Amino acid sequence: MVSDSVHGEIREQPLGRSAIKVFKTRSLDQLSGLVGYEIRMKRIEAGLTQNELAGILLIQRSHLSDIERGIHMPNQKNRMAIEQLLNLKIVHRIGLK
Repeated sequence: MVSDSVHGEIREQPLGRSAIKVFKTRSLDQLSGLVGYEIRMKRIEAGLTQNELAGILLIQRSHLSDIERGIHMPNQKNRMAIEQLLNLKIVHRIGLK
């Protein structure tokens, strides 16, 4: 049995195993997905966890996760902080000034 929900698909496994959720993500060809992917790669390269970077930015770890998965774009304050911390230029990618 497969059912869709707001949080993802729930798929039941054969042989009595418990159901697992499969979360759909946005395609990396979308702008927010590319930006999020770059942020994630630079964060990992810098040796930071999501908790550590979120703490520096004063945002929830779940919000940073949403940014990295392309669900949200960082606001201007966070974008500037991320650019400084991770030596990353998001401006050229998203056309913000």
